[in-house]
Amino acid sequence: MTKSKFYRDLVLSLVISDLIYALAVFVFVKIVRFFGASFLIYTIVTVVIGFLLFQTIIPIVILPLFHKLTPLEEGELKTAIEDLAKRNGFPTSRLLVIDGSTTSTHANAFFLGLPWNKQIVLYDTLIQKFPTSEIIAVLAHELGHWKLGHVLQVNIHIWLILAINFAFFSAFFDNSSLVKAFGFANPSPAINFVLFTYLTWPLDTFNSISRNFMVRRNEFQADNYAKEQGYKDEIASGLIRLNSESLDVLYTDWLYSICNSSHPSLVERLVAIGYQPKQKVRKRGLEVTKEEDEKGDIEEREIL
Repeated sequence: MTKSKFYRDLVLSLVISDLIYALAVFVFVKIVRFFGASFLIYTIVTVVIGFLLFQTIIPIVILPLFHKLTPLEEGELKTAIEDLAKRNGFPTSRLLVIDGSTTSTHANAFFLGLPWNKQIVLYDTLIQKFPTSEIIAVLAHELGHWKLGHVLQVNIHIWLILAINFAFFSAFFDNSSLVKAFGFANPSPAINFVLFTYLTWPLDTFNSISRNFMVRRNEFQADNYAKEQGYKDEIASGLIRLNSESLDVLYTDWLYSICNSSHPSLVERLVAIGYQPKQKVRKRGLEVTKEEDEKGDIEEREIL
């Protein structure tokens, strides 16, 4: 990434995020002022509509501001992806390649769009560094998220958490004692809401842990879905390669992971799909001789 692109993307992301946040707060305050104590149901409906609208404009308006998206070229990879999508009944409208290499060496794939109009997006780094079989396995994992309804689950979780927060806030939105305790003369929806968000940070911690727990479970299920599609070895080698490329940790304590990580570690995921290394190697990475194997003076590690 060049310095000019780094600062351009940084400024652009700050402007866009601030505009979205300001618009959300503006709409919320207007709803509270107009509907008063009955603002809860109208706020929840507005949030759901906002989420669907945001998911629609991301691939059309926001993403192209940061990255270049081009159609995937004809060839073996495109044919394999189309076959995978067809077997799973996935409503693919377009196959795109994103120039992720302009910002990092990270490799990934993801879906964009509404449920009836999906777009598959591949990082160019994924295409450059991964064989076709592993790319298909990674996409089978992503298809597992779609097939098992994980995207809807995450959205419902977010909506539920917001509904709970708004329900709690309904008891404070015109509370004069709250604002006076912080030196304000009179209550207002905006001031009360800001104070409320600061006072409920323990609830945010609980929400974060519950989301991590759900997403981690979904990752295990999506890995298993790829395994059931016949890509056990490919998804395992793909996960190892992804971990190696991103320089991520191999293993963390389970409790720390649940509290701080949205995805399970590589070792946890490999164990969950029942993966066994095909080859034994020395600790310094050289192939094991027959004599060393018989002595047992080795450790098991996958060679890609």
